[in-house]
Amino acid sequence: MYNTEASCGDPGYPLYGEIVGGDFSLDGVVQLSCSPGYRLIGSTTRTCLASGRWSGHDTVCSPVICGEPGVPQKGSKDGSIYQYPHNVTYSCFAGYTLKGASKLHCDSTGTWTAPVPECIEIRCSPLTAPTLGSMPTCNNRLGSICQADCNAGYVLSTGTSKRQCLEDGVWSGTDPVCQGEEYNVLPKLWYTLHWVFLK
Repeated sequence: MYNTEASCGDPGYPLYGEIVGGDFSLDGVVQLSCSPGYRLIGSTTRTCLASGRWSGHDTVCSPVICGEPGVPQKGSKDGSIYQYPHNVTYSCFAGYTLKGASKLHCDSTGTWTAPVPECIEIRCSPLTAPTLGSMPTCNNRLGSICQADCNAGYVLSTGTSKRQCLEDGVWSGTDPVCQGEEYNVLPKLWYTLHWVFLK
């Protein structure tokens, strides 16, 4: 005979889960589930048996796993827990810049929120020689220095003759402009005449 007074007691709430149903007496049924981001291990439905025990197995809610996301070439990854709700962050070695998300989050579906970023070599846009001038071939990698020169009979009027490729991928200084030597003669002449007439 069944013991109609049998009770199995509270089966307990799984960590990161919930239980539906409060009848813990004979033939009582409870439903168990896990919160988003967690997968259920064990029984989803349990029935109170005449033995005073619950049917099935204890329920555990385990974080979903996203897996190792990878590391970009010329870069590094910080973070070694690849399950919900953890993050990993990325950075690049000197001379390289990050293209993509610097932080990836393992979401509740077991998917990383973005692809692994790339580390792209920092390069400045190629420089061109000024009109009426020249610029020896130079590379556009980080730290490179390029020198512009004006042709014979011309001088630098504005801009920068020597420029360096900086960490933000931009050249230092401004574009050089070459003009005839008379460009420098006229200001000097005005200066000389100015002081002559003041005397």
